[in-house]
Amino acid sequence: MKGDHHPDKVALEEAREQVIAKLAECFARDEIGLDAFEARVNDAYAATASAQFDALVKDLGGAPQASSVTALARLTAPTELVDLRGEQAALLPIPARRVVSAVLGSIERRGALRVEHGTKFRAVLGNLELDLREATLPPGVTEIHVSAVLGNVEITVPSDLNVAVDGSGILGNFESSVRPLRQGGSPRSTLVIVGRATLGSINVHSRPPARVELLVRELREHSAELRLPEGDAKGGAPMIRKS
Repeated sequence: MKGDHHPDKVALEEAREQVIAKLAECFARDEIGLDAFEARVNDAYAATASAQFDALVKDLGGAPQASSVTALARLTAPTELVDLRGEQAALLPIPARRVVSAVLGSIERRGALRVEHGTKFRAVLGNLELDLREATLPPGVTEIHVSAVLGNVEITVPSDLNVAVDGSGILGNFESSVRPLRQGGSPRSTLVIVGRATLGSINVHSRPPARVELLVRELREHSAELRLPEGDAKGGAPMIRKS
């Protein structure tokens, strides 16, 4: 059996989902902090062996609840992404060859974007923030070009996306903290970021995918419902603790 359906690959992806669900549960219960949560999720997506998964959760107790793993799988499909109002997010296209510029101003792009090959982003005496954790990329390799001239560009990518970065700084700063491509994983879109910072700054970093953060939100909301005073749970007047 070959490809994604090989038993070893299937087992590896199932173990990855189990670890991420466990990390989400522990973060939702404030058992680990934000920095530790994001670092461990990034490590989970970069891991290629079961021993690496074990090391990420060995101090966090047993297996995750089955409901957490099921919820994470449900949130995997892009069509399941919702915005803060609970509505299905519409894809906002960034047409191919388009130049998105922040000149003497600030631009922020996030949400269900559709990024096409060849898109250019630049900041000239301005600030550009690009969050691609809910973005949709076409199959294969998508290359975008980024430049900062006396400006700042910050790009956030999901830690489960294959990302390659090639940049330079001329009296400026170009930083990337994304991990190298994971070998042996499921084939998926690849984002290539090519950039140059001239008397400016470009920073590319990864954060847990939107679906993982949505899972944490659901777990926290469920936990809060379980802790509601009896009056709130029944729709009556809340119970007020007296000092």
